[in-house]
Amino acid sequence: MAKEASAATTVMSVIALVFGIIGMLASFIPCLGAFAFWLALPSSLLGGLATYLAYSKGESKVFPLVALTISTIGLVISGTQMIALNGASHSIQQGIQQGLEQRR
Repeated sequence: MAKEASAATTVMSVIALVFGIIGMLASFIPCLGAFAFWLALPSSLLGGLATYLAYSKGESKVFPLVALTISTIGLVISGTQMIALNGASHSIQQGIQQGLEQRR
């Protein structure tokens, strides 16, 4: 049977969960989702730290794992959007350069 979570683990889990939810919801907004990466990254790290502390102290692991999962989902979605926007901007840049070369 798992022990009750300490205050530090609970606080870190709550912070990671709140910012993870904000990051995940923002990651679904086109173009803005790439900026959610910078919100979801520290949230995932904090959720990972809270999970590690819960495992090492033998505390309840449910809340830290939920916070870590939500944060990681937001991180993956926003990271995917970031990569897609980078590819799109690269394609636009190449198209502009080709158009300028054809014009000369």
